[in-house]
Amino acid sequence: MTDRGQYAELNTARGTNATPVLPGDSLPGSHADRMIFTEASVPTEEHVANKGNVNALPNAKIQSGESPLTSRPDHRHRFFQGWALQLASALVGILCFVALLVIATNIHGKRLSSWTLPITPNAVVSILSTVSQATIVYAASEAISQLKWIDLAKRSSKLRHLQIFDDASRGAWGSLKFFWLGRQSSVLAYVSSLIIICSLAVSPLSQQILSYPQRSTLVTGIYSSVPRSQAYDYQDKGVSGVSGVISSLRDGALEAAAISGLYDLVRSPPFACPGSNCTYPAFTTLGIASSCTDVTTTTEQFCNNNATYPELQCNYTLPGGIDGYGLNLSSYGLTSAHSGWSHTIINTTTIIPMDYDTSFNTSSPLVQIGIIMFNDSDISAANFEVSTEWESTLQATVCEFSLVAQSYSNSTSINGTIQPGSIKSWPLTSDMGGALWNMTVQDEDFPGNRIFTINYFDFEYIIQVLELFDTTTSSMSYADALYYSGDVPATMQNIATGMSYHMLSGPNATTVTGDVFAIEAYIQVNRAWIILTIILSCSSALVLIAVIVQTHKAKVRPWKSKLDPLLYGFVLPSKGEESPHTWSESHVEFLPRRQTIVEQLKR
Repeated sequence: MTDRGQYAELNTARGTNATPVLPGDSLPGSHADRMIFTEASVPTEEHVANKGNVNALPNAKIQSGESPLTSRPDHRHRFFQGWALQLASALVGILCFVALLVIATNIHGKRLSSWTLPITPNAVVSILSTVSQATIVYAASEAISQLKWIDLAKRSSKLRHLQIFDDASRGAWGSLKFFWLGRQSSVLAYVSSLIIICSLAVSPLSQQILSYPQRSTLVTGIYSSVPRSQAYDYQDKGVSGVSGVISSLRDGALEAAAISGLYDLVRSPPFACPGSNCTYPAFTTLGIASSCTDVTTTTEQFCNNNATYPELQCNYTLPGGIDGYGLNLSSYGLTSAHSGWSHTIINTTTIIPMDYDTSFNTSSPLVQIGIIMFNDSDISAANFEVSTEWESTLQATVCEFSLVAQSYSNSTSINGTIQPGSIKSWPLTSDMGGALWNMTVQDEDFPGNRIFTINYFDFEYIIQVLELFDTTTSSMSYADALYYSGDVPATMQNIATGMSYHMLSGPNATTVTGDVFAIEAYIQVNRAWIILTIILSCSSALVLIAVIVQTHKAKVRPWKSKLDPLLYGFVLPSKGEESPHTWSESHVEFLPRRQTIVEQLKR
């Protein structure tokens, strides 16, 4: 006899008109897709052995008006029975975000180097976020799974409706489809689906929780330094003979600094920084200052032609000098058969005020330099006649160099680049007495010691260095470099700056110290990105508790995502019989024993 015949015989023997159903068959009646189940109705091995004995079948023990979906209330069925794992999962999720908040609060604003664990802060955040995400999804999935049995117990549902719930419990795609397929379902089911969808963002957003901005951090025990010169005295170094001839051995580096400035190669000041960034306190020192004035319009000019040669000679008197001794310069324009046309492009001269004024004091310039320049364009003379066009391109400048007191402030070194900060010059006066001259800053607002000292020979040597730029006593190469620099005032300033930087580390220099800063990464917690994890963890826990409450009220066993209810199904009444919510024992027939179901599933 076939299985169908056996079950038909079984139904006849019991006197029921319920339609037998084999695995794979559609359930009959208006509620054909509906299946009912209780734990008391699960067949045992004894029932399998008594396949043909109707009385050996388990008794469903369903009284009139009691749904087989529901469980009989007794002392063994407690409120949270069967939910231990899900509740533990929700608790773990809450503990994870609490731990995340505690860690974030403790590490916010601290140096990354203070983190001592073998794994990085990002790894810890990632682990906690991943665990929290897993617990969120698990709790929400189990809630949806249980809601499908509650939904089945409360109303007539087709089996494909169970599939919609099942898909929603398995991932974000099924949860998304639930919003348009799971019509008239529980609000909790929609909330659970939304939680599963939103949980996809937990891991990516957790990467935004921590950032590592870099800041300058004070390094203790290490200091920046810079020398300064309150006095400048090489004593008798480089001085020889009765007349006191001063050689470059006295301070050759000062001459090199001046020449480097001429070629726009000013060396960096001697600021020492043993770290990535440094700051320096304000300090004062001895230095050199320059100033230049354009005197083209006030320069006197006198020109005459040479009667013997085709030559034009001009003499110029520039305003300046001491006690009527002006700055006198000359130029020429000459043409010849051998060399063609040529004319002066630059000429310089220097005046040393101390050589002319016995009342000299150091508030006067060390040196005055007069400069005349002409356009070097190719202006030729036809038929060997003297051209006068070049005269109209005259540019006359007077520059001065002075010994001054200088104040430095806001000096820094950033990533190896020195920023001297603000440098202000203050004039000095002196009584010119003895080998050492004491010079004083008269301005009482000067921010340091107002008395400076310089050796007479060092004073003379500074003047000697500046005379290098006099074309009447020195090489024209320096004058040519000045001409082609393109900016005479800026070039003179470079010369003064280079000499001042060198004088910082003079023979009597003292050291001032500052602070050293290292670039360190700090931990910054962006708490806004933790909010999603908190909301989802709390929401999944609340939804789970709400589902447990509904399960208890509906008196449905906590099957959740188990497959047992599908393996041990029941046949519902045919159309026209009693309501599916009022059951008697005659309405229930078991499907074939489990062994037969497994065989059917394997086909």
